[in-house]
Amino acid sequence: MEIAKEHEAALWIAGMAEIYKYQTVRNAAKLGLVSSDPRRFTFRLSIGTDPELYDQPLTIEVAPPKSWAPDRIAVQDAQGKAIAVRTMQAGDRVVLRFEIVPRTADYTIELNP
Repeated sequence: MEIAKEHEAALWIAGMAEIYKYQTVRNAAKLGLVSSDPRRFTFRLSIGTDPELYDQPLTIEVAPPKSWAPDRIAVQDAQGKAIAVRTMQAGDRVVLRFEIVPRTADYTIELNP
């Protein structure tokens, strides 16, 4: 139990239905690059499931260019709404982690001035 308590921030505890929904959406989802330049890139999340039935948010992890300062990176949906981002260390790289609803949509990751 002590080990689980130490790692509780990284654990996801859910019922079988939620786990099934998440895995089904994840397995049917596709990410594709829409556009990129030195300060931003836009990707499209395409979902192959019924969003009314499969509504578990998906976790996206992105390793931005090493030259980008993590505190200057913003993620937005297609309407320009900011998405909460957590930064994590993965080896020698910084990884951005954020959750998005399972809907086909475009998202932008941008380095702010």
